[in-house]
Amino acid sequence: MNKEIISYVVLGALALFFLWMILAQITGHKYKRKVFGTRRIPGTSSQIPLGGNLFGFYYVLREGLRFSLNQRKLNQRLIGAFFLKWMLEGRAVPRVGGGILRSGSLGLNLDMSFKDRTEMALYEMALAASGRDYILTTGEFNRWVHSNFRIVENWTDRAKVRGRRFLISRGLLGEDNRGVPAGYDRLQDAIRFRAFLQHSSLSPRNMEADPQKWVDYLVLGALCGYAGKVAEQLRRAFPREFSQFSAAQAQISGSLDQTISLSNTLSRSFVRAAEREDARTERRSR
Repeated sequence: MNKEIISYVVLGALALFFLWMILAQITGHKYKRKVFGTRRIPGTSSQIPLGGNLFGFYYVLREGLRFSLNQRKLNQRLIGAFFLKWMLEGRAVPRVGGGILRSGSLGLNLDMSFKDRTEMALYEMALAASGRDYILTTGEFNRWVHSNFRIVENWTDRAKVRGRRFLISRGLLGEDNRGVPAGYDRLQDAIRFRAFLQHSSLSPRNMEADPQKWVDYLVLGALCGYAGKVAEQLRRAFPREFSQFSAAQAQISGSLDQTISLSNTLSRSFVRAAEREDARTERRSR
């Protein structure tokens, strides 16, 4: 008898849950879990979030928007953002032959030290893929990622841990992985920064005219998938300053547009390898 009562209670609870789901779909109301102290983060912010820390920003996007972002796409963009960062810093240089940029070819610098071990680990993967000449082609990186997909995937989890530690060290996150009230504004502003980049037109009035901040704009924009858009808006908003910035960058990494394109091409290897791994797993399960 008790078992029957329990069964009816469970069935009743399930029926109520599904009824609530149907009503939510009809009325447009959806439950949203709290993210960094709130269930909704309205507005935008053009300010560089978290001091431009790529790992911290990655953690906020991965955890704060976990239900609305494709995690593999985010992981791909993280890899691309680091390739772009290295090229803008001169750690990796697109190769030039006969005055023409060799598409998909990147010279890696061996004597550049990294302060961050997690970033260095990804760079070492690029070195391993490049072979004896340390000139990385898109084909080489694609093959290496396909052969070592789990290593790269595990690195993205390591990147998440690194981002978490950064936020904890800045007093923005607790050991329980929840934002702390004192850090809510800065964590929410990171989400607002992504919303700012999403806008069809980035307002020149809201963008900083300081070229020293533009590398952060471009690299964090790459993590959101908008590096090319950021470059174009900066070009329109500050034509004279951007021309000087581009000329200076050309001395380091060549054409900015081609640099962004190459970083995107290299990073796509991750998603292709993930899709191949999924297909392999599916075949095994049959």
